[in-house]
Amino acid sequence: EADGTLAPGKTVSAGELDTLIRRIYALQGSDLKDDFYANVNREWLATASIPAGSSVTGTLYEVMNSTDRQVAALIKEIAASDPEKGSHEEKIKNLYENILDWDARNEAGIAPIQPWLDAIDAAEDLDALMAVSNDLLSQAGVGLVYFNTTQSVEDSSAKVLGMGALASSLTRDFYAMPGVEQVFAAYVSTLFQLGGASEEEAAAMTETYVAMDKALAESRMSQEEQAEISKIFNTMTAKELAELFPNVDLDAILAAQGFHSKDSYLVMDKGLLEKSAEYLTEEHLEELKLYLRLMFLSEFGKTLNREFTTASEAYNAALMGVEGTLSDEEQASNAVQLRLPDYLGRAYVEEYFSSEAKADVEEMIQEMLEVYAQRIENLTWMSEATKAKAIEKLEAITVNVGYPDQWDDLYDDVEFRSVEEGGSYFENVLAMGKAAMA
Repeated sequence: EADGTLAPGKTVSAGELDTLIRRIYALQGSDLKDDFYANVNREWLATASIPAGSSVTGTLYEVMNSTDRQVAALIKEIAASDPEKGSHEEKIKNLYENILDWDARNEAGIAPIQPWLDAIDAAEDLDALMAVSNDLLSQAGVGLVYFNTTQSVEDSSAKVLGMGALASSLTRDFYAMPGVEQVFAAYVSTLFQLGGASEEEAAAMTETYVAMDKALAESRMSQEEQAEISKIFNTMTAKELAELFPNVDLDAILAAQGFHSKDSYLVMDKGLLEKSAEYLTEEHLEELKLYLRLMFLSEFGKTLNREFTTASEAYNAALMGVEGTLSDEEQASNAVQLRLPDYLGRAYVEEYFSSEAKADVEEMIQEMLEVYAQRIENLTWMSEATKAKAIEKLEAITVNVGYPDQWDDLYDDVEFRSVEEGGSYFENVLAMGKAAMA
């Protein structure tokens, strides 16, 4: 039951029974070896609680939450100040106040995104829909097919161009869990209704979308496969991709994102990409329109009226068992941290981690590396050639402490309009997206 007691007549799973037995051993057992972990952490396990609005807890999460509270205090301090026009602090202040401007957000509703929703509905063939997708991709970072830069597996200092397309919202493992499909379908239906569909229309749209999502989920790699580097770093030539997507102008997508064509591209999940290609046809036009519509609503609904936030909270509660919700201020703080990490990072290190502290830690690490190198040199069982390779590896280590030597200036030229200037959360997020695509 909710209070932790057993309910007569109700069944328990094998996992729940195992957890109960382990807890009893930890609390009542006299032999530490019965469950060493539970004994060592007995006090924490007995007193720890999952914060409202979260689905997990743990010592690492407690440290993260503590840091989040420090950052939240900094944001409030900045928001209460009168920062210089165009400064990092002004951008933080304006975005934070935009997020909390619920009156304006609720009044606007979905009006800010309505032109794109109408354009999706109006697309009469695949070419027209891809044109809308490419426009969304260039302005909002959302599209049916896209390219992105990622780190090379062969050279961590180099970037490679990758390609992706349709992806499922849930994995096949989630779909296999009892009740999950129904919870997900209810959320999808709510999003479609918030996007302007009637309850009846949303039900039909949801049925079509979920069937597509399940088919995509079946084509995705398993979690085990995703952990294997050799399976997630696949290379496909431009010719192979063109043959896989004969109905899509890949050069137009590259141009929309400001990329230049390459001879080859990285593909993370080849099976999923091949399944996506099956859907990129005239035959599946209506499914593609639903996919693009839902993705846009899901991504940008969080910047619009409160009904989207309420729907998301209800979905997380039903799917992940999340109890309680974050306050408006906590949600706004988390959103600013997510969208302006470097600006807040600078403010944080100025308050909590000085350049002197960074230098002290770097010096300490350097001393450790020197000791390590000396120990390698003193090894009697290792050949000189192997020692040389080991030292070479050691000297290749890049030490990153506290904060980067070069901060990201991606949004320095972006204007974040304040509430008083008529700015909005949606508008500023869109401006950030355009800067990221430039």
